[in-house]
Amino acid sequence: MRLLERLTVMMALSMVLLTACGKDDDDDNPVGSGHDFGQNDASVVAAVGNSLTAGIGVTPYPAFLGGMIGKSVHNHGIPGARSDAVLSRALSVLSSLHPGYMIIMAGTNDVNGGVPPEEVIANLRAMVDAARANQTVPILMTVTPGYYSWESFDEGYQNLNAQVRSLAGEMGVTWVDNYPLISIDLMQEDGLHPTEDGNQKIATAVANVF
Repeated sequence: MRLLERLTVMMALSMVLLTACGKDDDDDNPVGSGHDFGQNDASVVAAVGNSLTAGIGVTPYPAFLGGMIGKSVHNHGIPGARSDAVLSRALSVLSSLHPGYMIIMAGTNDVNGGVPPEEVIANLRAMVDAARANQTVPILMTVTPGYYSWESFDEGYQNLNAQVRSLAGEMGVTWVDNYPLISIDLMQEDGLHPTEDGNQKIATAVANVF
């Protein structure tokens, strides 16, 4: 997709940003409202993912999020990780940290490596199931766009994101739509990782569901 077409799509998506976050219920209660956290710490949030979570060269979104929501946010992003590795990390974090919430973003590296989106969705589903079995509240996120040298992969990111949104709806999971948030001016020169301002924007979108 050419840049002008991409920008048109981004503008259209930005017109519906009020629907860019989904809740697991039909009211305006914060995510996790009334949830039984069991032995978990409701003041602890674990963020799992790849370098989009870990942060490359700038402050990552989890570092901004804690102050916005008044909780301790632990960054468990793994640079270069595909969704199967993120799943392994998520399982470890659930058993060791006992977080009240788990924010899940994965799939960019899978798309880049030619992994079918169905495999990514299966791994995301496993993470949601594991979180719920642990009495941890899961929050899904779509992946961000690709620009410059990564633009050829962007259609794959969009296809994956469509399935992430469907999964969230199917499973009744709170979700945050990162894709329309990150325009080209909020992307680093590598075309794949958001700038610090971009990460702040992601953190704000996540904070809005709390």
